Amino acid sequence: MSLPAGVAAEPGSGPVRFDGWRVVSALAVSQAFSLGLLSIYGIVLEPIRADFGLALQEMGLGMAVFILMMAMTGPILGPIVDRRPVRPLMLAGVVTMSAGIALLSRASGGGGLALGMAVAALGVACFGPLPVNAIIVNWFVEHRGTALAISAAGPSIGGLALPLLTAWWVETRGWREAMLMLAGLAGAIAFAAVALFVVKRPEEVGQHPDGRPEAPPVSATEAAAEDSPRAWLGRLDFWLLGIGYALLFCVPVATGLFFVPFLEERGIDRQSAAIAASLTAIFGLVGSLLAGSLADRINPKGVLIGFQVVHALAFARVVSASSYSAFLVGAAGVGLGLGSAIPLHGLLVARIFGSNLVGRVLGVQGAIGFPFLLAAAPLAGWLADREGSRSVVFVAATGVLAVAIVLLAGLGKGALAGPRERTLHSA
Repeated sequence: MSLPAGVAAEPGSGPVRFDGWRVVSALAVSQAFSLGLLSIYGIVLEPIRADFGLALQEMGLGMAVFILMMAMTGPILGPIVDRRPVRPLMLAGVVTMSAGIALLSRASGGGGLALGMAVAALGVACFGPLPVNAIIVNWFVEHRGTALAISAAGPSIGGLALPLLTAWWVETRGWREAMLMLAGLAGAIAFAAVALFVVKRPEEVGQHPDGRPEAPPVSATEAAAEDSPRAWLGRLDFWLLGIGYALLFCVPVATGLFFVPFLEERGIDRQSAAIAASLTAIFGLVGSLLAGSLADRINPKGVLIGFQVVHALAFARVVSASSYSAFLVGAAGVGLGLGSAIPLHGLLVARIFGSNLVGRVLGVQGAIGFPFLLAAAPLAGWLADREGSRSVVFVAATGVLAVAIVLLAGLGKGALAGPRERTLHSA
């Protein structure tokens, strides 16, 4: 009789408990209140702007502050995540995030809003994708892609539920009270999920990756991994992956602001355009789960490149579409492409550099991506103004994705390995 998924057998001792999937589920819940909180920015933007008399450009700086804080803290948090206990850091991050949102609710001007945004971003960085990726690569080898995809689904689920709840609170209580209620709700749920269920390594609770009865052997990649930043900063793969992902992630920043207006420009009413945007979010979730599952079966580099080809073709479809149904097809493809990239980043870093360097490599690559993310939206606006049409933004996005695909295609053998070759640092 076969054992259920996630349970391994140890000779003579019956089933062995494996908490990995419980840890992943708790991380997914916590992530709904990390990057998932960005989904409410558009909901509270107009009420806040009306109260303070701020220009749209000034309100846009709030997102720049958030991105800047995330990028600045990555290289600092990376070594902590790799070498120190993670749960205290994550719990402190949840408290800091809640404090930042509460500060936003008490702001009396642009400076107070910027401070609250910076504090909230610092908290999100401490319990967001960086520590989450590092924890999951410790718990999984064979099912690492699936596990990363499940945790990456958290922000998408938060992005579907939180805007509706926040909009209701804003309508009934006002934006200030809505922010306070959100701070309490997000803080309580995320804190409980991390405090009760998150463990950094399976060895800390007498278990092994994937529920195996014994620890897996250390791979050649793990054995050769050097702590010195010079060792991995000097590798071509580091820069190909870092810049490739920076280009991938700047695309939704540049196009997200223009997606609905572009469809309206093509004669589609706002409600129908909003449905297309929601379809992108839904298929982003599908893309994440599908890519993670496939990467557990075939090489993750091939999965990533295949999905990004779909991503680029989808933008080309959006630009050339002449019917609403064609726009929907393009929107679904855009979602698949973007969603697929999220879980594969940590997976590729672990495979190429070793799971014991995930925090440090991701942290520095986040800093490398900062200039790209910061420039994406202003550059997109400049292009749209110069050409007098938003379609040029989506044409440019197709070109950016093509460059990213070329860079990622240059990744070395570590990105090509199948699941049997994936091993975990178990020290």
